[in-house]
Amino acid sequence: MGSNDGAGNRPSGAADRGAEARSSQRSVWLTLAGVLAVGVFIVGALIIGLGTEEPATGSREAEAVASPRTEDGRFPIVAYQCADEIGAEELDFTEVLGTGRPVVLNFWAGQCPPCRAEMPAFQRVYDTYGSDSLLLGVDVGPFLGLGSRQSALDLLAELGITYPAAYALDERAVREYDVLGMPTTIFYDGDGVEVDRQIGILTEDALEAEVRELVGLS
Repeated sequence: MGSNDGAGNRPSGAADRGAEARSSQRSVWLTLAGVLAVGVFIVGALIIGLGTEEPATGSREAEAVASPRTEDGRFPIVAYQCADEIGAEELDFTEVLGTGRPVVLNFWAGQCPPCRAEMPAFQRVYDTYGSDSLLLGVDVGPFLGLGSRQSALDLLAELGITYPAAYALDERAVREYDVLGMPTTIFYDGDGVEVDRQIGILTEDALEAEVRELVGLS
C-alpha cells in the first residue's frame, strides 16, 4: 500500500496511472491529427483535380462548353403540311423571316392541352388573314416530353387544322427561342423583327388584334 510523505505528494501508484492516462490521451490526439491531415490532403487534391479536369468528350457538358448558345435564331424545320406556303419541305426557320410578310410563330406539341385549346382559334384567324401573313405552328413536343411527331399529326387531323405546320428537327428551337412555357407564340413584322411574344394560351381576339396590326389593318 502506498504512503503519503506528509508534504502533499501523490502515492507512487497514482502517479504511474496518471502518466499512463496522459500518454494514452496524447496518442489519441496524435492519431486524430494524422487522420485530419490526410483528409485535408485528399480533399485538396480532389478540388484541384475537379478544377482542372476537361469534360469527357461526347458528354452533354462537353457539348455545352464546345457549342455555346448562339443568338442567330437558326433551327431546321420539316413541314407536316403546307410546304408550299412555308417555302420548302425542309428549311431553316430564319428563311421565312424578312420577306415582307409578317410571321406568327407558334410553338406547340401533340400532347399539350393548352395548345389543343388555342389551335381552333389559330385556324379561324388563318382562314381570315392567311393570305396576308404566315401563321406557322412548329411542333417541339419530343424535346419537352409532350408527345411524338405521330401524336402531333394525330392532333392536326383531329382538329382539322389546315394552316402551315412543321416540326423542329432538333432542340435548338427550344433553346434559341427560350421556350419557357407551352404554347409560346412570337410575332414578327415583315422585316423579320420580333415585335411581341406571348407565353400561354392566346385568345382569338388577342391573336386577331396582333395579326391585324402586323398586316397594317385598322
